[in-house]
Formats: sequence, C-alpha cells, structure tokens
Amino acid sequence: MPKETDFTGITEADTLEVQRWVNEYPRGILGGRCAARVLLELAQGQGLKG
Repeated sequence: MPKETDFTGITEADTLEVQRWVNEYPRGILGGRCAARVLLELAQGQGLKG
C-alpha cells in the first residue's frame, strides 16, 4: 500500500491480496524463488504434503 494510505477502508480481501503478493514475489536471495515456493520445498523435504 502507498505511504499514508488510510487503512480504515481496507477489506480483508485487500489484506489477503497483499499477503499473496508478498509471499509470491520472487526474491534474489532465494535464487529467484518466492517465499511460498521455498516453504513448500522445505515442507516436502520433511515428508509433509502441501
């Protein structure tokens, strides 16, 4: 959200969209992978299904 955004009008759907964007944003420090992908890979490496 831009600086000085008035959050009184932000819905839960808006919040979830920002959360999805942050988690799916590719990061150089993760080799171009997104945080969600890394978490899934770690879970699968421990035998968990995602």
